Amino acid sequence: MLDRYHQARYVTQATGHIEGSAAIMWKYIHSGEKKLRQVFAVLITAIEGEAKKPSVGEARNHHVQKPA
Repeated sequence: MLDRYHQARYVTQATGHIEGSAAIMWKYIHSGEKKLRQVFAVLITAIEGEAKKPSVGEARNHHVQKPA
């Protein structure tokens, strides 16, 4: 679990390329991990080019636990 500072950092990192998406991301952070996985999937598919994908993937890895 991340502290609030690091949550904010990774939300900004993941959503900076889509205006207005940070508020949606916060909503899903508080609603549960399954929905958060879906949001990250949408964010990654919405990225144009390959440069931003690794940083969004890093943010996802910090917010969403890998399935066992």
